[in-house]
Amino acid sequence: MNLFSKAAVIGAAMLVALPAASMAGTATGNIQVTANVTSNCTLQVNPLAFGAYDPLTTNATTDLTGTTNIGVTCTMGASPQLSVAAANGNTATGGIGTPVNAAQASSMALVGGTAASLKLGYTFALSSNTNANAGGISQPFSFPLNGVIAHAQDVANGSYADQLVATVSF
Repeated sequence: MNLFSKAAVIGAAMLVALPAASMAGTATGNIQVTANVTSNCTLQVNPLAFGAYDPLTTNATTDLTGTTNIGVTCTMGASPQLSVAAANGNTATGGIGTPVNAAQASSMALVGGTAASLKLGYTFALSSNTNANAGGISQPFSFPLNGVIAHAQDVANGSYADQLVATVSF
């Protein structure tokens, strides 16, 4: 090894050793880490589709029923209250562990075509959450929404529609 190589090796060793020699002690400090999970819920709504209504035969003596579920996913610890409101202002409500009775059924009308006078009456009722273990993202709440079109309504043929609004409070 020549003199230049020996000097380079000794110099490199001194550079590596210097920082270690200059650190004479240590100090520690605590860093506080925080987060705030806000209460929040989302809705998953599905249509309440009755299908075909025939007041002359099939529905002459039998009501036409329809059912759908409204899914509510909330952050853990939330206790959602769900309401479904109709255009006429009638509202059905349901909550966690709150039974919904028949008195909360709301009457409304499906409107046919462009003539507001063509109406097909129906009622709807919201039931309590059906998922006893609900809460958090992996366990959404489920609220059944049931509808009934009464039998033997004297209505014109055609398509009828209405809109309900689901609202969750938490």
